[in-house]
Formats: sequence, structure tokens, C-alpha cells
Amino acid sequence: MRSPFDPLPFPEAPDDWHREAACRDTASPDDWFPDQPGARSPAGARAMNVCKSCPVQVECANYAFEANERYGIWGGQTEARRKRIRQARNRSTPPHIRHGTHAGYQREAYYGIPACDACKAAHAEFQSAKRRIRERKKQRDDWKETG
Repeated sequence: MRSPFDPLPFPEAPDDWHREAACRDTASPDDWFPDQPGARSPAGARAMNVCKSCPVQVECANYAFEANERYGIWGGQTEARRKRIRQARNRSTPPHIRHGTHAGYQREAYYGIPACDACKAAHAEFQSAKRRIRERKKQRDDWKETG
């Protein structure tokens, strides 16, 4: 029988992907848990640069989601980014999206949700109106210069 004071066995990694990780032999593991959130600190920026070239970046990010890692940089994903993705996964459509509007289109893009047809149409109309305003302004400016 094991005593409560015996050290716990080191947990086995879920897959062999950790052996190929670019961060495995880094000098400072503290880079992946910076004092400032995300990649704002120099340590976080170094970690993000290592993650960019890592061959197992996707596996690492998936592991962080499955393990519900709340702190640190995993697979090139900051704490805030993982939180936003987790929230988007937990609900198919955030309740504050007004469909059929340009703002709805922007919200869907922010949460990484494919835009619905009504929001795509509203966005196309917004872009068209923006283009017409730009053309009218250019015509007015040209008229002022010649007149």
C-alpha cells in the first residue's frame, strides 16, 4: 500500500508528440509562463517565436484545450486566445450577435464562427455603401479643385 507521503509517479505524456517539440530543450521554461499575460513580455515573445517553428504546434494546442490549461503559452496560443476559443466552442452562436447586420458579421469573424448568409449580405451591402461614399467624396474633391 502506498503511503500518502510517497511521491506521485510522473504522469505519462498522452502521445509521443512532446518528444518532437521545439521547446523541449530550451534554456528557460519560465518563458512559457510569463509574468505579464500573453506575448507582451519579452519572455512571452520568445516563447511565441519558438512555437511558430514547432512541428507539433497543433498537437500542443489541442493538448492544452483537452487538459484545460489556463495558464501559460501552449502551441502558440496565449491564455486569452485559448479562453476566447473555448468560449466560442462552448456556444455555437454568442447571444449578442444580431444576424443580418454588418456588426453581426464582425462578431462572427471575431469568434471564429462562419458567417451566416444574412450577415454576409449585410456585410456586402456595407462594403458597397462605403465604396459609393468614397467615390462621391472623390468626385466632390475633384469638383472643388477644378471649380
